[in-house]
Amino acid sequence: MEAEIAQKLQVSIFKNTGKTSTGCISSANVYETENGLVFVKRNTRTGSEIMFNGEYEGLKALKAAGLPVPSPLALGKNYVAMDYLELNSIKTCSKELGTILGKVHLGMACDTAKIGHNTDELKFGFSTATSCGFLPMVNDWQDDWVLFYASQRMQPHIDRLMSEYGDRELSELWSQLQIKIPLLFTETEVCLFPA
Repeated sequence: MEAEIAQKLQVSIFKNTGKTSTGCISSANVYETENGLVFVKRNTRTGSEIMFNGEYEGLKALKAAGLPVPSPLALGKNYVAMDYLELNSIKTCSKELGTILGKVHLGMACDTAKIGHNTDELKFGFSTATSCGFLPMVNDWQDDWVLFYASQRMQPHIDRLMSEYGDRELSELWSQLQIKIPLLFTETEVCLFPA
């Protein structure tokens, strides 16, 4: 895998620095190259390709929106490589991070709302599937946030639970809740627009 990553990065020096990280999902290493340090996350478990592709595309979109995130450098079936950023305590930059994330989520006057798609229409979604850990998240474009939330965030979890457990009561309760979800987000209570 290291030779493949070095080839994709077009580097001749690709040396493990010994800095490693292991989380509950993936493991990671930092590599020295002639172009600087590179952070590589790896996982060979089924589903990692969707996870890493979503992370790669998400980093590209966030970088294009001007956020201070690592530049995605290479993508493989079982890894994603990006610039290595030396992270310090969040306390030193939490206000700035909050401000930047707030601007992205407020849409920044339509510019960031178009992240990931090439249309003048503002919609909710993203150009590729992402994941929360190994739970795939479909991001098909929707005009309406409530529809996006119900059909692409809640419905897949309900479907998975129904498939795994066949819970009839869950099916009945979900059909009742689906009707009520729009009532929880009326225009007078909250204004939702794409970010």
